[in-house]
Amino acid sequence: MKKLIIKISLIILTIFLLFSFAKSILPISSHIAKGNGMAPSIQKGNIFKVNKRIKIFNRGDIILYKLPFDKSEYFQRIIAVPDDKIEIKRNYLGITEVYLNDKLLNEPYKIKKKELSNHPKAIQMKPAIIKKYSYFVMSDERDLSFDSRFFGPLPKWFIKGKVIDIEK
Repeated sequence: MKKLIIKISLIILTIFLLFSFAKSILPISSHIAKGNGMAPSIQKGNIFKVNKRIKIFNRGDIILYKLPFDKSEYFQRIIAVPDDKIEIKRNYLGITEVYLNDKLLNEPYKIKKKELSNHPKAIQMKPAIIKKYSYFVMSDERDLSFDSRFFGPLPKWFIKGKVIDIEK
């Protein structure tokens, strides 16, 4: 009887470990937006799917990443890729404008509204060149964004995957 209990316990443990391992290596994962940092593209409560096998990222892609000093995962938009020159200014209307390679970036996904954050890094960033294997990320809702303006360009190895579907 004791051997049977041990065998059943081992089988249950093995199934649990296999399920946990399989879940961590599956190429597609689902996530629920916990805030409105990417509104209107992704709003609080929306479910979005991430493809973890995608390893090539482009400007405009929404990605999921994890910072080494934080347990949370974040999703934001790639604004600049390696070798891009980026500069940020707040215009006279209080709207953050991104200049990419010396041209004003067209951001149709971003609501053009006066932003309230008075943090110096949210208002202005001097021109910078994005290094190899790094990406400059920002949220669409800039007032709710802790992004590359604050922690710098995001190393590629922090990126978990690319958002491929948003259920609204």
